[in-house]
Amino acid sequence: MTRLAARRLLVALLALALLTVLAVRGEGRTTLPVVTITADSLTDWDGKEDVRQATLSYEDGATGLRFTQPITIHIQGATSVRKDKKNFTIKLEEKLELRKGWGAHKKYCLKANYIDPTHAVNIVSARLAAQMQRQYALFDRAPNAGQVDGFPVWLELNGEPAGLYTWNIPKDEWLLGMDKANPDHIAMFGKSWKGCTAFATEKNNYKQGWIFKVGEKNRENKEKFMRMYQFVRTASDEAFRANFDQYLDLDACLNYYCYVCISYAPDNLAKNMLLATYDGIHWAPCLYDLDSLWGIDWKGAGLWAVDDAYSVEDVIHCTGLLGRIRDCFPDEVRARYAELRRYPLSRENIRAEFERFRAEIPQDYYDRDRALWYTDGTNIRTYERTYSLIDEYLPTVDAAFGYVETP
Repeated sequence: MTRLAARRLLVALLALALLTVLAVRGEGRTTLPVVTITADSLTDWDGKEDVRQATLSYEDGATGLRFTQPITIHIQGATSVRKDKKNFTIKLEEKLELRKGWGAHKKYCLKANYIDPTHAVNIVSARLAAQMQRQYALFDRAPNAGQVDGFPVWLELNGEPAGLYTWNIPKDEWLLGMDKANPDHIAMFGKSWKGCTAFATEKNNYKQGWIFKVGEKNRENKEKFMRMYQFVRTASDEAFRANFDQYLDLDACLNYYCYVCISYAPDNLAKNMLLATYDGIHWAPCLYDLDSLWGIDWKGAGLWAVDDAYSVEDVIHCTGLLGRIRDCFPDEVRARYAELRRYPLSRENIRAEFERFRAEIPQDYYDRDRALWYTDGTNIRTYERTYSLIDEYLPTVDAAFGYVETP
């Protein structure tokens, strides 16, 4: 172990010990920001296109930040329409910077984290991914290295408690540090499990497959995307390796593949991937929608290996872009995996980040949220279960990549 790696491990262990004590003693925050939204109606939504006018009030007793603004609000997310506790996209009338480093913006997301009673997995997973990306200077123009970031709040809708939410960076150009006026700034999102998101069909489905999230859906931008798409789909192994750097960023691809294996993330192998380019030529995959990781499935009620019969070995042996990375760059994959497992994806650092988030939410807010939404015990995630699952499956992943974890 290098001196730097040893120092990082020591820091992570000390942070874990401190944060665990704080969480147990309840010595993190004692209050959360309260977000109150009022409108003529905030029920009976007619799909994601139903946009309503409302007023938002924000009050943080810990920092003293308070404001009231007119907003527009609509449902965010494909499955949120069917859930009682919904995700919302809001747009403020005036720009505000809610967290240092984010910059001032109007558009934000209120994430319900419906499948996750801890409310931690999406944000903590993104923070770990951001640590990973920064290690290789990736997405360095974005506020959180191209990853979502957020913080917990308590939401009230027309005077009724809606429970714990996280106030998040939205899936928007500023998530990736992009300028929508720049014609070379393009981000494609894997919306579904269509064959095209696995690079398995000749044509892309621009409504249900890879869809535009940044950039216009015009002929020029489609050509920029399809140039890379057809290279991944049709190049021989020799050509793929030899010409890769003319189409894709290898560091970003190595990080993405190793991360989904370490975090046991079947739902992010192709669906939920962001593919971003800043020059219209070189593309980089970026992680998004990270709430069904670390062994618990996309419904939050079962295990990937049992209820969805999708083992961690299936993730490792995936196809599509990531499968080609694994097969054509085996030495680079093994080396990158070892680097990431030492830091930031060591067990100690993963747990320390979860405990840091746990300390942000006072226990009584968790209790009130569970009384509203989790009384039937359907959603099975807890912090302790997450740690236990990681301990169970991670040795299998380590062995597949030839990595030996040192005590």
